[in-house]
Amino acid sequence: MRVLIAGGTGFVGSHLSKVLKTQGFTVSLLTRQLKPKNVQHYERILQWNVLNHIDPNDFDVIINLCGYDIARKRWSPKIKQKIISSRVLPTKRLVEFIGKTPVWLINAGAVGFYPFSKQRQTEAEHIAINQENKAFCQTITAAWESVVDQANIQRKTVVRFGVVLGKNGGMLSRILPTAKLGLGAVIGKGEQLVTWVHIDDLANAIVYIMQNNLKASKINITAPEVCTQKQMIEALSRQLGKRRFLRLPATMVQILFGQMGKELLLSSHNIAPGILQKAGFCFQFPTIESALKDLLKK
Repeated sequence: MRVLIAGGTGFVGSHLSKVLKTQGFTVSLLTRQLKPKNVQHYERILQWNVLNHIDPNDFDVIINLCGYDIARKRWSPKIKQKIISSRVLPTKRLVEFIGKTPVWLINAGAVGFYPFSKQRQTEAEHIAINQENKAFCQTITAAWESVVDQANIQRKTVVRFGVVLGKNGGMLSRILPTAKLGLGAVIGKGEQLVTWVHIDDLANAIVYIMQNNLKASKINITAPEVCTQKQMIEALSRQLGKRRFLRLPATMVQILFGQMGKELLLSSHNIAPGILQKAGFCFQFPTIESALKDLLKK
């Protein structure tokens, strides 16, 4: 199967390209970078500015991972616009590129689609979004997914990621340095639920979706078991052999990070991989303990 990955040099894309190649896929990269890094697993490197001269039928699947990291900077109005436009504009361009061809668009999304709640939610059974529970995370994903929903293309799937845990990026790379010093902190009360996924399970789930030709238009890629923020930091501290005794009050989180802190650090998501589980996908790392044990092994 021939796969084109847009935005494939980052944390998720570089790992996914490796897994796809080992599974026998032919993998190409679509990038704006003149000299992209992390390209060792790509057979072709294509620039966005030559997309008009490429035949979409050269590919069976296009995986769109484009998007500015929502946790990179505090959410000023300018950063908010960048977060949304960096997702919406490339998706619109890919839809236009695919046109009437049978190319399958697999578009990254996020569990931020679902309203914040401790209630268990799946693709089929979730809380309805309204003006009262629609925060910025839901605004981002609604704008992003609407491009795919409205696209007049033959095949499209949105894969909604939980917080991705891996060795070379994402949340773990942000909290690991302080945790190694014994400074891992419970944030607020620590009771907020974190919906997460090991990066190996994420990559293998995407392979499984393609190999089994799953027809669903929306698929959650999340670990079967969520955890509280306190459980996550304590599991991390145990794996590192460090004590955990710090607490970062919720008021301090909001002072330091504003709305970004409130939504990303203090709010709960309890999102289940309903479709993947029904389809028979087996998670290698279903619990936070098993995931961190694997990621922190020497």
